[in-house]
Amino acid sequence: MTTGSNNPTVRRRFTMLIGFDAMRARQVGQLFEASFAPTWPAGHSPIRGLTPGDVAVVVKRARLLNVGNHQASDAAPDRQS
Repeated sequence: MTTGSNNPTVRRRFTMLIGFDAMRARQVGQLFEASFAPTWPAGHSPIRGLTPGDVAVVVKRARLLNVGNHQASDAAPDRQS
């Protein structure tokens, strides 16, 4: 079975099909600022193709390693308790 909105089996099983795209550069910067620092680092453009889950992984690792100025934030939730 393949996945996607063209698959009749998938269309029968789900009421809605939802897709998620990667964040835009502005969204990446905002999530970074909410999670780590008051401003995005000058001279660096946000990384393209990131998702909130990518940022959440970095926040978890920063907490584990006690590195950086990470902040507990709803913007990058810890999904595993």
